Amino acid sequence: MNPADEGRTFLGRLAEDLSDLVASQSQVLFSAREIAIPVRSVSLMVALDRLQPATATDLADALEKSHQLVSQKLPKLLQLGLVERIECPTDRRRKLYSLTEAGCVNLERFADLQPALERAYTELAAEVGDIHALLRKTARALETVSLAERIGAAANGA
Repeated sequence: MNPADEGRTFLGRLAEDLSDLVASQSQVLFSAREIAIPVRSVSLMVALDRLQPATATDLADALEKSHQLVSQKLPKLLQLGLVERIECPTDRRRKLYSLTEAGCVNLERFADLQPALERAYTELAAEVGDIHALLRKTARALETVSLAERIGAAANGA
């Protein structure tokens, strides 16, 4: 039996499994449409398209993710030729990133796929409920009252 099926303790594992399933199924769609963007880097590419040129810090702030996470994804995008590093005209120490022509083409391909993805997720929501809203609500609840606080409250009989 999968540990994630044994009660609520493994919520994170279940969420990770769902994320992996969505990513692998999305990769099939990306491959069929010759989208070279790694599935888990699409939001980074979209943010870069809006902000370019941008630093890793700019992108992390826009995505509300850690600088470290963004910095880990950029080398792969550089290697794939989707992003380029450019010199900051005012401070040579700062690294700026911008989309390449290939990056723009791949984002256009993703934009063409996006309406079909939206329809599929709408259909899925009709079948199982609004997953996006539930995930957002769960994250907000945990940001408001952490697991440690919840365990402390439970241990104190509250």
